[in-house]
Amino acid sequence: MNKLEQTTQELLKVGYTLEEIIEQTIMQHGTAN
Repeated sequence: MNKLEQTTQELLKVGYTLEEIIEQTIMQHGTAN
């Protein structure tokens, strides 16, 4: 695995994590309202 592939996979992991956090935040605000 070269450096670019490794960096891409790490960015994808971060992206998935951010997406989960955003979805959870939206759900929490949705139920709060």
